[in-house]
Amino acid sequence: MNPRSFCSTSGVHFTLNAIIINYVGNDGMSAFSAVNSFGYVYWAVPAGMTSALITLASIYTGEKDKSAIDLLMRIYLRKAVPLVAAVSVVLSCLAYPLTNIFFHDPNAAVFGMTMMGFIVFPMSSPLSTFFIGLRDIWRCMEHHIAVHIVTILDGFVLVAGLSYLLVRPLGMNGAWIAQVGNGVILVFVMLIMVWIIGKKFPSNVSVLCLYPEGFAVSEDNRLNLSVHNLEEAINISVNVITFCQEHGIDQLTATRAGLCVEELTVNIVKHGFTGKHNNVVDISVTWTGEDLIIKFKDNCRSFNPEECDTIFNPEDPAHNIGLRIVRKVCKEMEYHSLLGLNVFSIKL
Repeated sequence: MNPRSFCSTSGVHFTLNAIIINYVGNDGMSAFSAVNSFGYVYWAVPAGMTSALITLASIYTGEKDKSAIDLLMRIYLRKAVPLVAAVSVVLSCLAYPLTNIFFHDPNAAVFGMTMMGFIVFPMSSPLSTFFIGLRDIWRCMEHHIAVHIVTILDGFVLVAGLSYLLVRPLGMNGAWIAQVGNGVILVFVMLIMVWIIGKKFPSNVSVLCLYPEGFAVSEDNRLNLSVHNLEEAINISVNVITFCQEHGIDQLTATRAGLCVEELTVNIVKHGFTGKHNNVVDISVTWTGEDLIIKFKDNCRSFNPEECDTIFNPEDPAHNIGLRIVRKVCKEMEYHSLLGLNVFSIKL
């Protein structure tokens, strides 16, 4: 159950309230409130899945790693969406006891309306999960017009529009069916948009993601390294400098890249590795043809952004001088903490 579909905007919320009050009455509003309140609890699980998807997709987009995004989307479609669908089936089967939490007279009209909501409305959840995931991938690919179109459709146009058309002849059942219809139409519209924008039938995840032309960086332009101890960290700059030289990157940038990778990796190993579990630092160096993008991912303790000034601007000018040089030579620096990982990226 996706309360976002009910209340994505205050306008939709008030419109749905008006439709239900006018054509169903107070019992309809009571049923609506009961199912909607439970939806806020249930939707936390799919919301977590979609949040993880957009966060990881943002990282891979920065690395221009098409294969990683493809794999991420395949896992999402094959694991997350079916899991939400399975939970939705279970909820539909539990419609009677769930309704009994709110209302206790099976003969009351509101009981039947609410029970039908718990049966029908969960069917919209896997559709919403698919829609949100694909929409967020499009957002990473900067297909802003497409994102705006489907977001508007998901708001006032379809949710309120279908409810208005269906509630009058079907009563409260029309409101529940409208939610499922909203999901079906959105998925259909998105597939049509993929066909139009991508000029290909949406037969695989690469086509669904609508990668812009020239997005992917070939594996030849990417260096992936893993560091498990201090010795590997100290020797890592040689690999980075060699990679830069092989790709025609000027000597100054190559040297800076080697310095940045070594200094940051050594710092992570010294201050982040605890020895309590298998700590590792994964480093990707990507040459886009214009910029050198370096990302560090580690499973150490989370970095506190408040420590940044202490690290880069210590009272002792000689302290952390290597890290301060890193900050000076980088065009951009960015840090995220997600899913138990620290993700730090720099651009040269």
